Amino acid sequence: MPILGASSSGAKPAPTVPTSTSAANAGSGRAYNNGSATVSFTAPSTSKLPITSYTVTSSPGSFTATGSSSPITVTGLQSDTQYVFTVTATSAAGTSSPSAASGIVTATTVPQAPTIGTASASSATTASVPFTANATGGSAITSYTVTSSPGGFTGTGSSSPITVSGLSTGTSYTFTVTATNVNGTSAASAASNSVTPDFVYTFAQTFNSSGTYTIPAGRTRMAVLAVGGGGGGRSGNRAGNGNKGGGGGGANAEAGIVVSPGQVIGVAVGAGGNGGAALAANAACGANGNPGNSGGVSNTNSSSAANGGSSAGTGGTPGGANGGDGAGPVSSGPSGNAASSYSVNLSGVGTVSAQGGRGGNGGNSGFYSDSGFGSYGGGPGGAGGNSGAGGNAGNTNSVYNADFGTCSPGNGNAGGAGSGGFVTIYVA
Repeated sequence: MPILGASSSGAKPAPTVPTSTSAANAGSGRAYNNGSATVSFTAPSTSKLPITSYTVTSSPGSFTATGSSSPITVTGLQSDTQYVFTVTATSAAGTSSPSAASGIVTATTVPQAPTIGTASASSATTASVPFTANATGGSAITSYTVTSSPGGFTGTGSSSPITVSGLSTGTSYTFTVTATNVNGTSAASAASNSVTPDFVYTFAQTFNSSGTYTIPAGRTRMAVLAVGGGGGGRSGNRAGNGNKGGGGGGANAEAGIVVSPGQVIGVAVGAGGNGGAALAANAACGANGNPGNSGGVSNTNSSSAANGGSSAGTGGTPGGANGGDGAGPVSSGPSGNAASSYSVNLSGVGTVSAQGGRGGNGGNSGFYSDSGFGSYGGGPGGAGGNSGAGGNAGNTNSVYNADFGTCSPGNGNAGGAGSGGFVTIYVA
């Protein structure tokens, strides 16, 4: 039987709704797509039972955080995304209805890591590193930083590409890039391709005759391609045989020659040798042509000289080809031999080559017969060895009378002259 004046012992109600909900972005130092917001609120003014916790929930995303008092920080928010938040209160009696939503908050974080591009050496001590900017994290990007490995050399800029200086020539490096905004610095990008800084060359000049070249300001390295002159061909003999072609000019290629701005470089371009003179009357053998001249540069520590071809048909060194032998009666002179090529790979230019001269062709037979006298025409001289096209062999004009041992006018013709060489210079 109830006692008069006593109240009923019914269930206690859940807490009333928290009020005055507000939120603020808290992006400093937050990783990309892991933003945070601080949510403040006023606890319910009345509650039959003690409140044990408060829960904040975002919209969109339904990210939640729980605490025992205001404020409460919600994490895991997506960068550069707008959110509102509500709060509930929980006691032993249950959970309140959600509060009114806070104002809109945009979650910001550090930027997304940039995407690395293909790095390249831009000089002997620098590299250029391109990249693609990605999401800002909701706050403007203030700078990008590129860092080398090894060495930790850095370059900073506001856009792509960025140059990193202080690198060691001949050392291989990879690079990463980060982006920075008011909230902090992004994670590093993936590593770039490997880059080895080297001297970057540009074409300077090709010489077809001897002269000088002055090293421009800011240039400290030189590369040289050189081809010597071809040797002159030997003149034909009186027995109707052609004679040996001249040797091809040698070739050479060299890079990394140390030079100084203002240094005057001597340039020698090898001229082709003259062909052997036409056979004199009653002479048994053809005359040698002149050897080709060597080409190259002086006033440096270069070893890029290219020797001229020999008048006796031997190719100049290195790589010049031998001339073809002369032909016997009633036959054609063999072709000169093929020559070697010498190459260097120049950063900024690519692979460049110097081709040794092909040997000059041997002279053709100058056979001429008279059945009564058995006469033979003198052969033409061999073609000059070349650094391009060889000189032409002489024509056959002479007649030798075997019965009487005499020569008619003309005899064996002159050998062809060798072609001149050239020198090409690149600087870095």
